[in-house]
Amino acid sequence: MSRVSRQSFLAAFLLLTVGCLFAQTQQTSTNDTGAPPAATGLDVQTQMSENPPVSGLDEPKFEPGFGTRSYLAPKIEASENLDTNATSIPGRNNVTDTTRLLGSLDLQKLWKQHPLDLDYIGGVDWYSAGGGHVYQLQSLEATQRFLWRTGQLAVRDSLSYLPEGTFGFASFGGAGGAFGGGGLEAGGIPGGSEVGIFGNGQYGSLSTQPRLTNMGIVDITQYVSPRSEVVLTGAFGLTDFTNNPSGPTCSTVANCYFNSQQAIGELAYNYQISRRNQLALVYAYEELHFPTAFAGSLNVNLVQLLFAHRITGKLDFILGGGPELVRRTQSEEELLGQVPVGLPCINPTQLTPCVIIRSRFITGSARMSLRYRMTPRTALQLGYLRYISPGSGFFGGANTDVVRFSVNHSLERHWTLMMDSGYARNSRLLAVTAGAAGGAAVYHYWYVGGGVHRQLGRHWGAFGSYQYDQFKFGDTGCTGTGSNCGLGYGRNILLVGVHWTPQPIRLD
Repeated sequence: MSRVSRQSFLAAFLLLTVGCLFAQTQQTSTNDTGAPPAATGLDVQTQMSENPPVSGLDEPKFEPGFGTRSYLAPKIEASENLDTNATSIPGRNNVTDTTRLLGSLDLQKLWKQHPLDLDYIGGVDWYSAGGGHVYQLQSLEATQRFLWRTGQLAVRDSLSYLPEGTFGFASFGGAGGAFGGGGLEAGGIPGGSEVGIFGNGQYGSLSTQPRLTNMGIVDITQYVSPRSEVVLTGAFGLTDFTNNPSGPTCSTVANCYFNSQQAIGELAYNYQISRRNQLALVYAYEELHFPTAFAGSLNVNLVQLLFAHRITGKLDFILGGGPELVRRTQSEEELLGQVPVGLPCINPTQLTPCVIIRSRFITGSARMSLRYRMTPRTALQLGYLRYISPGSGFFGGANTDVVRFSVNHSLERHWTLMMDSGYARNSRLLAVTAGAAGGAAVYHYWYVGGGVHRQLGRHWGAFGSYQYDQFKFGDTGCTGTGSNCGLGYGRNILLVGVHWTPQPIRLD
């Protein structure tokens, strides 16, 4: 089946399913025995928040927040940090400062059958390194739900415009420190949640390279019995590096990153074994494209079996994995009619014509997540994820392994201690690499940080933090001249800041 046919089939299937489910909301039945008890929209929302499908994009909530109130919650933050290597140059040790001003707005609007959640953060970031540069920071997370008696339709969008990669960006001094160590995480394992192929993760960067990322998702959850539900999800995501230099190809320009596009479809069946245990069988199809990069494309077929053990308000544990079938398509140069030599097809001639190389291989995907509230004052999160990612701009697709661990502990009424660390390994899947990767085949990135937050009063708070980042290209499997093999950098970031949080505004 051609790519256009597959996309047309997926679109028709989604439209047909949505039509059937909305038609169902208009019907009433007096002898339903397979569906959960009748409920209003908000009751369905409560059920989804306490124990959502393990294959879905929602996590069970440990705290009620503002509960069943509609509200608007603003917040303002100012911070200053010292950075030993803001330009990410190997061996560089030049202390510079960064000034940041951010504002946020949280909206929760609880209509009976279509609640809306919106979280926006925006501001400016002034880097003194390199003569001084001002960057925008924008992050928007929005979810609109349409509820009926036995399920929901959710329309989600995650949009960000940030000067660096998102993995570790929000952790304390990690170029963000947003609101005392949270808030701006936009990909990878945000908050300990493995969103995987729906995450559009950006794992590490060299210096400041502004990027626009967006992931739009439509997912439908339909209960087919009191213990089982079907989840259908479709998504499209993109990453655009806005300061990429112009040129014939990104693989030949030193400070260029690959843009990427993702189209995803997923179907999952969830079954609740007991009140605390769930199983899910998941199938997903993903297409990865890299426009104008001469890198090729990837098609991924994924099957996973997931298990979840949940204790309301205390524990959320997920474990699973399965095989991935990956199909690669890439153009390479052929030398004098011989076998392909694995070079990018940039300037074909009669002696080096282009050929299309198609190959396939099987790899594995995995997911593990643990969120545990040990005591009313202490909570930890641990996550591991293995999947095919877009490559964070360095590669045309990557086999990605990610680990993240964080702990929050409240000492007293006004003091909170935090620790966060993460590690990501990315290995390329297509022969061509972006100019920023310098021909390297693998790169590693890890960070570790800690911070403290002090509530100064009803509306004011202060925080301080420290974070260390380490980025390094692998020293094996490199191609091309001017390789970055074995090169890397370290970075220390110390941050202090204050925030002002007025009383939330009730909307009803």
